[in-house]
Amino acid sequence: MMNDVAASGREKKILAPMVRVGTLPMRLLALEYGADLVYSEEIIDRNFLDSYTRDKYEIKEWISNKTQLSFFSTCDKERDKLIVQLGTSNGNNAYKAAEKVIPFCRGIDVNMGCPLDYSTKGGMGAALLKTPEIASDIIKTLRRNLPNEYSVTAKIRLFPVLKDSIDFVHLLANSGADAVAIHARQVHERAKDKAHWDQLAQIAQLVTTNIPLMGNGDIFSVQDMLRMKEETGISHWMIARMAQWNVSIFRGTLDSMNNVILRYVQLAEETNTYYGLAKYCLQQMIKYQKWTRTEFASKINHAQSWDDIKYALSFLDA
Repeated sequence: MMNDVAASGREKKILAPMVRVGTLPMRLLALEYGADLVYSEEIIDRNFLDSYTRDKYEIKEWISNKTQLSFFSTCDKERDKLIVQLGTSNGNNAYKAAEKVIPFCRGIDVNMGCPLDYSTKGGMGAALLKTPEIASDIIKTLRRNLPNEYSVTAKIRLFPVLKDSIDFVHLLANSGADAVAIHARQVHERAKDKAHWDQLAQIAQLVTTNIPLMGNGDIFSVQDMLRMKEETGISHWMIARMAQWNVSIFRGTLDSMNNVILRYVQLAEETNTYYGLAKYCLQQMIKYQKWTRTEFASKINHAQSWDDIKYALSFLDA
């Protein structure tokens, strides 16, 4: 059975799944900077079920039958490093969706931690923490039907009671999950709330299976990665916000934002990324750099096309 996190036994730096951010250009850039694995943004299972594929140059796109718009894309450069995250509440639908994308990725992850209404109202995301029998069935169905060389994982959040977190990790392991990522916050908590690394440490110590764990929450530097390893025993790091702000975190020393931005824009254009998604990612980088009052920021904020974004680059040093 393939286990991407445990493979080779070494530590892994992983791009976390992020809505609107974890699209193809950001994943490719993360890999260029040294990420070991990259997760897609969450894709709802029914989107794959009601879609067709289109090859455009070296890019494979999934097109919605309903909107005729692309909602997911990938390419050969990331195939061996890509984990596709599904939003699902049904094992059969999860498998049917996975069937459509599995030839083009390394594994399938199930989102069991998203706290947003659009996900939980459909029984997906963090709602699965309250329906362990469904969560278990999804993992069992995927593991039973997918070829062994593809990994099956889940990303969860902490429960209010530590024992429940441990029991849920055991449930996933016994259902066939190859690894579990733990966002070290409870469902009601947000980024402003400090991640509970102390609970990660207790889970890592008390889980009795050999299932690899990935730690997520408040990792902003290489020093944080090392500190998480020391404090929790977890040495696979899933990085979200810092990767969104400056994806060069994966190489250890941060690259200049100018270099990051220029390369991101180049990759986004090369991969046929919708300009609005690129604009959103650039705005996150701008906020992190506190460049909100610059001419570059103004041009990006008012951009209505790829031409506008490329024009804004001429103000990058302004």
